[in-house]
Amino acid sequence: MAQRVQLTATVSENQLGQRLDQALAEMFPDYSRSRIKEWILDQRVLVNGKVCDKPKEKVLGGEQVAINAEIEEEARFEPQDIPLDIVYEDE
Repeated sequence: MAQRVQLTATVSENQLGQRLDQALAEMFPDYSRSRIKEWILDQRVLVNGKVCDKPKEKVLGGEQVAINAEIEEEARFEPQDIPLDIVYEDE
């Protein structure tokens, strides 16, 4: 089951000239830059109400940013108790 992510923020003046994916990674440190880039490419990011699909777009500061995305649940692997044939053992 996917987890819904809805985030909004305003780009600070300190981020003037940064790439959009860089600025968003600073604003939302709980999410990796690669995940944010994926959301941008999937057109899940709005800048001033318009879809932005270019991660390297520069920000000017003061832009309103909204992210509406989903995070797929990762598969969980459970360890199994299996018999092992020991080929060599140190003393």
